[in-house]
Amino acid sequence: MSSNDLLDELIKSKESKNPLKQEILMAKSFVDSIYVFEGVDDFPVYDEWLKKNHHYANSCHIVAKGKKQITTLYEHSTLINDREILDSCIFYVDHDYDLERHDDHCITTLNCYSIENYIVNEFSVSNYMSDEFRLDAKHITLKKTLMDDFKSDLSIFLAAARKICKPLFINHNILGKTEFYEKISKLINIEYKNIFIREDAEIKGYQVDINSSKFSELSDFFDKLTDSRAVRGKYVFEFIKLWLNSLKVNLVSRDNGEIKPSKKDPLMLEMRRLASSTPVPTEIQQSLR
Repeated sequence: MSSNDLLDELIKSKESKNPLKQEILMAKSFVDSIYVFEGVDDFPVYDEWLKKNHHYANSCHIVAKGKKQITTLYEHSTLINDREILDSCIFYVDHDYDLERHDDHCITTLNCYSIENYIVNEFSVSNYMSDEFRLDAKHITLKKTLMDDFKSDLSIFLAAARKICKPLFINHNILGKTEFYEKISKLINIEYKNIFIREDAEIKGYQVDINSSKFSELSDFFDKLTDSRAVRGKYVFEFIKLWLNSLKVNLVSRDNGEIKPSKKDPLMLEMRRLASSTPVPTEIQQSLR
């Protein structure tokens, strides 16, 4: 890029009122393509899934300040046919509890609530057990039992979490906002083979008219959602950290001494660790260039 071209880009960036667009125009001074992610927590997961892709490896990334910043820029760029943005950016956004989604050659909406829903699965948990709990061929029967327990406990947790999340979904889509729980573990007891809704759980109710046609429509819609769309991803990630920590305590307490887990704390588990052994989701594969 010539000095004149660079100057033009800087002028365009300065004139833009959208902070994200400014960052993109600045980045275009150095590369032709920019991958844009919702936030700092999302980047490690996407980076793990995309790092072997040649196009991604020769591009750069920007971490936006949330989904709204991305969708606002995308919608405006589409409205005015801003090819500078639409042809050079690849956006990724969570679905959240929004009914609408954005999908075309430059933007992909996940088919789950958020990125955390995808990384908690049999592949990532099995890999974690092998690495951090050091379960090898000697423990093949034990590991199979533990994986069956994981699937059972996760199923119980998701069923409980769906009940708790349904009012959040409906309130969000009628009122345009909802009040989330900071920690789902305040409502659901999360321990190895001991998952249940606490008796003292203060569950948020509906803040809308439950006799309205809109409520009925949204209620039916929610009931048909997959667990990965119905349950907030943050709660699923909280589940797996607490569950693995409880399982570790259980394994260490066994008398035979054959199980010697690593010193890594499951409560400090990072999303990239799980993403590294999670299959790349279909919609991400389809977005690759």
